[in-house]
Amino acid sequence: MLPSDFWKTAVEQEADWTGWSGMPFDAIEQLCTSLRTPNVPCEANRLKYARGMFFVAIEVVFDDGAVWVARLCLGPRGGRVYSRKTVARRISCEVATLRLVAERTTIPVPTVYAWSESVKNNLRFPYIISSAILGRTAVEFNVPTLENFDVIPEQQREAFARFCKSLARVQLELSRVTLDKLGSVYFDPDDQNKYVVGPYAFSGRGPYATAAEYEAAERGHVRMLGLLKRHVSMPADHRKAAFALWLHFQLLSAVARADEGSTTFMLSHGDLKYANIMIDENSEVIGIIDWDLSCSVLKHHFATQLRDHVQMVWSAATRPGLHYTVYRDALVSAEREQNTQRTESIAELYAAPMAQMLAFASKFIWQESCTDDKWADAYSRALGGATDWAAERNGEAFRAWCDALEPSLCVVEPGAAGPLEP
Repeated sequence: MLPSDFWKTAVEQEADWTGWSGMPFDAIEQLCTSLRTPNVPCEANRLKYARGMFFVAIEVVFDDGAVWVARLCLGPRGGRVYSRKTVARRISCEVATLRLVAERTTIPVPTVYAWSESVKNNLRFPYIISSAILGRTAVEFNVPTLENFDVIPEQQREAFARFCKSLARVQLELSRVTLDKLGSVYFDPDDQNKYVVGPYAFSGRGPYATAAEYEAAERGHVRMLGLLKRHVSMPADHRKAAFALWLHFQLLSAVARADEGSTTFMLSHGDLKYANIMIDENSEVIGIIDWDLSCSVLKHHFATQLRDHVQMVWSAATRPGLHYTVYRDALVSAEREQNTQRTESIAELYAAPMAQMLAFASKFIWQESCTDDKWADAYSRALGGATDWAAERNGEAFRAWCDALEPSLCVVEPGAAGPLEP
């Protein structure tokens, strides 16, 4: 089985993308061959590829049957741009984290053979060359998600339960990788055999020694405040967006207080969606890929990192959906099997209302449709159980918070974004 067995051709994926024909296939083959001792000829797949928001994955098959993947950073899709520093952080974070996870756990992850954080190389792209995990993603296996199945089909429930049990064991094992700061993992510049916690790979902020430091920094983050100016034009909508942001800060404070006094923080994948989870034909997890957003996080963030079915059904909060309950039960079972001893179990954290609100908020707060009633009303219900927030919107606490906002803060921070330049 090859990864490309489940990939689409270039024409099937993006018929209007002309960049595929310009990929450095020859240079990839030369580099990969040179990394084997003795050298082994190989061939890069010129017909099919996989592409996410940030990388394109090209399969490389050696004459002796070994399979690698060359992931080239093309920059994000959808018109966004990232600075060279952001690209470098994400690549160096992923490479270091993959080695750390391989050293401290049995979680199957790719082995990195070469990487470059810039375009100054023969491939002309930042890249990571690694071993391939021979399986399919959970998306390719059509594992039910909240986005494509409101209700899990009866014929898929047994396989879905096996998938959840397998993934729960992975999450529990990852929870044992702890770090002394909040941030992303990098190699120690003075000793490549050691690790340090540095700025978050995706934002460049941090690291933070305490939950209180993290909360203070997030509260002062001008990109977050810039949401008010970038996405809202009408005064009424501006006020609704400001109220949603204020609610978000109340949640952030509660989450940080729950970690008050913590001196270690769990490592999170950062982008644990089905497209990054490799499974076999029995729905067992055989690998986790794409760790470029990994970081150490507060405990409620860790509990809610499984993005595709962590939320309760918000339109019927008294009857949580199967995606939520099956995974909760899987965590309970896995902790019992492993005889995990914690002050708070991961299953308890996952089921906590605060964690579920956080999962919802993490999707909500960055939506351009943040002023849409379905988001704002659901957010209000989630945080306080209220459907009429007129009193709170007109209350002294919210008014004082708005009065404290300086117009100069509502801008994107300088240097936070820029083109991917040579």
